[in-house]
Amino acid sequence: MFSRHLDDLAEGYLDETGEAVQRKRQVPLSTVLGDRTIPAETAARLRKVINKLVGGQVIPSDEKWQALEHLMDAFEGEKAS
Repeated sequence: MFSRHLDDLAEGYLDETGEAVQRKRQVPLSTVLGDRTIPAETAARLRKVINKLVGGQVIPSDEKWQALEHLMDAFEGEKAS
């Protein structure tokens, strides 16, 4: 029952335009993805990217979520090209 409403939980941290209500607030990643799991192959690829970013001291090892910021920045930069 709970997992069927993961997307609904986004209403607690997003405004009507899709922007964060409280920028520093932490939210469960499952409410962003709408699911609690991802395929193992995707997880393996993501983990490799995270390890590269941590190993290259691009992101701190205790803030691995920053890898998502880098992925989003790369995607947005690609779209602008």
